Amino acid sequence: MTESVRFATFNVENFFARPKVFSLPDWADGQPVLDAFAEFNTLIEKPAYAAADKARMVELLVELEIYRSVSGVVHRIRVPDPAWAWLRADRGTFDVDHKDTGIEIVAAGRGSWTGWLELARAPVNEIATQMTARVITEVGAVRGRGRGSDGAGSVQPRDAHRALCPRDAHRRQ
Repeated sequence: MTESVRFATFNVENFFARPKVFSLPDWADGQPVLDAFAEFNTLIEKPAYAAADKARMVELLVELEIYRSVSGVVHRIRVPDPAWAWLRADRGTFDVDHKDTGIEIVAAGRGSWTGWLELARAPVNEIATQMTARVITEVGAVRGRGRGSDGAGSVQPRDAHRALCPRDAHRRQ
C-alpha cells in the first residue's frame, strides 16, 4: 500500500507588509524599479568600483528616489518612508553628501563597506491578506508538528484563515 504525503510551507512574512513596488496596479509599472534595484545590487558586489560604476550607481539611486538631482547637483533624500528603497550601511561609508557639490560615492569597493539596498515596504490591504489566508486554507495541508525557526510553534495552515480573518470564521466551520 502506497501512501502519499503533501508538504507545504508558507512564507507568512508578506501577509501584512510587502514591497511597495509589488502593490502597483500594473506589474509593468514596477519593472523599472526592480531592474534598477537588481542592477545596483550587482554593482555593489564588485571588489573595486570604477568611476563608471560609481556614476551608474548614482543614476540608479536617483531612479530609485534615494537621491534627487536639483539643477544638476545630486543629494540624498532623507525621508522616514522612502518611495521605493532604503540604502542601508552597517560598516564603513558608502557615500558623502557635500552641501555644495552633492553626492560622492567614497567606497572603493565591496570590501570597504557593508551595506545593501532594501525594498521599502507598505502594509497589505485586508482583502489581500484574506485571499492569501484562503489559499493556505484551501490546500488542506496537514497540521505541522515542527517548530518555527524562532522556536515558536509552526503555523497551522488549517487555522490560518480563521486566525487572520476572524470575520470569516463563521463561514468555515
